[in-house]
Amino acid sequence: MKKILSILALFACGVFAAQAQVDKTLQFVDKDGKVVENGAELTLTEVEAPWGDDQIVLPLSVKNTKNAKAGVRLIFNVMQIDNGAIQVCFPSECTSNSEAKEYITKPGTLEAGEVKEMATEWLPMAKGKCVATFQLQYYEPTAGGEPTYKDGPKIKVTFDYNPTSVTNVKAGNVLMDVYDTAGKMVLTNAKKSDVIGLTRGVYICKTKVNGKPGKVEKILVR
Repeated sequence: MKKILSILALFACGVFAAQAQVDKTLQFVDKDGKVVENGAELTLTEVEAPWGDDQIVLPLSVKNTKNAKAGVRLIFNVMQIDNGAIQVCFPSECTSNSEAKEYITKPGTLEAGEVKEMATEWLPMAKGKCVATFQLQYYEPTAGGEPTYKDGPKIKVTFDYNPTSVTNVKAGNVLMDVYDTAGKMVLTNAKKSDVIGLTRGVYICKTKVNGKPGKVEKILVR
């Protein structure tokens, strides 16, 4: 009996230790600021087309809960991608990926209490799914040396695209003002084709739909 209790006690300690290993400095939050808990599974089907092409957006941001600057990087493991590409613009670079494998972003920092949009979407080419996990990693920003990363919350997301059964949020007359990462205006009242023709790099695009302000997105020109 004592042996059984000892085993149960060790098991419980292991469970609590595993839970304690999840650092909560960084949190996934939705558009209302509500925390998306570690282990959550999301299925997304809403389709938008701000540039004329369909995309399913992950409507989450990352919040730094500390009263000090926090280092962050994102590990995302694409387990299934039937077609198209998944684009991630967080925390300090944009990448576009079409292979099922694990990716690790370049690290960046969030100011005390800062909430930063993940700016992540799947751009499908046909009916299908993209399934991926996203895990935050926290580190203490230092002047030098290799950072020590602590595992934060991890979620699983299924992007499910069926063009015959969803109502796309199609844009009307879409124009955009385009800026480089330094904030300098590159184009004004531009079309998507104009952006694609720019020099390789990351651009901030402020859309105007039928003359009204629309979404602000990062676009990676390759």
